[in-house]
Amino acid sequence: MDLQKAADESGEVVAVYWLKGDRTLAQKLPIETVPGKLLYILELAQREYEVAILYPLDLFSQDVSSWLSIIFGGISIHPALYWKDAYWPRSFRMRFKGPRWGMSGIREALFLAKQPLFMGILKNFHNRSLADIKRDMLEFGMGGADILVEDEKMADLSRCPFEARLELGLQAVAEVEKRTGRKMIYAPNIGDRPDRMVRKLEKVISMKGRAVAVQPYAYGLGTLSLAAEILDGRAAILAQGAFAGPWLKQISPELVLGSLPRLCGADGVLCPGSEGDFRLGREKLEKISFRLRQPVEGWRSSCIFLAVSRIPEDIDEVLEFLGGDFGFACPVGGSEQGEGGRVEAKQIREAILKSIARKMGSSGFYVAGS
Repeated sequence: MDLQKAADESGEVVAVYWLKGDRTLAQKLPIETVPGKLLYILELAQREYEVAILYPLDLFSQDVSSWLSIIFGGISIHPALYWKDAYWPRSFRMRFKGPRWGMSGIREALFLAKQPLFMGILKNFHNRSLADIKRDMLEFGMGGADILVEDEKMADLSRCPFEARLELGLQAVAEVEKRTGRKMIYAPNIGDRPDRMVRKLEKVISMKGRAVAVQPYAYGLGTLSLAAEILDGRAAILAQGAFAGPWLKQISPELVLGSLPRLCGADGVLCPGSEGDFRLGREKLEKISFRLRQPVEGWRSSCIFLAVSRIPEDIDEVLEFLGGDFGFACPVGGSEQGEGGRVEAKQIREAILKSIARKMGSSGFYVAGS
């Protein structure tokens, strides 16, 4: 069944679930949620079912947290239940602008049209002075970072409050551009209480910042919508994956890290890479990347950034299935990293660029399968 077509024709939201257990539980799902209408129950294996439910569109506002409550709030208590997918009717999707910058907007700001983007994640600064922080920013910027983003654990400590870090970051961007002629973007972490988050966003606007980092899985997906509404295209929004783990236990990665943040306005999404202790693997990354780039009327494609902490052994494979339109995120600087972290980050970037060079077509653009 074409579920997107079903959503468009009915004007209702289609939610799809996987369930292990008795069939009677599958039959009760439309009643246990905000009353929906059962579309089908498909038996996948013994005591394993796929269930699709139609929800009336008038239940859904522009508040994403309320959607989650309707579709998965009460029933998420069932440990054997998994929210697989959601299909929004066109009339609902058109209420939202999607990413204001997207991958293309970030590339335009950086004057980069070809290679994957390289992001440096600035780690905790609790044992470092403002002078140390600026040096970290400059060293990684001079080392080739396209984007500097603050780690999700960054807090407004007395020695490095938000406004001071924002000012230093913008100074570092200007200095890197002056020295190298290369553009760079700085994204401060705006995670905070809602009222303080609003003030931080207003400060970014007043200081002409070009990006912010948001943690939607810790503070709520509504923070992405809030940032998108206040910034209104004046700065890019980068969604970090902190606290996504509990979500991923019962909701598919393509929803958590793909469709939902893009719908709420994320221009880029940081994801675990395909290697290491916190990896997603090729199949899941492909699905997330597809959702972030899937053609949607009036929306730009979001950029997927893969977090790496060492030179990826599967870099050629990653380039093969993601093409050139993505980014790498590498931790650098801060008290957790030190000089070794900066050296390793530079080595990771060089290894990635060498692999890209091997796979470039005669036009100078990346060619998958070459």
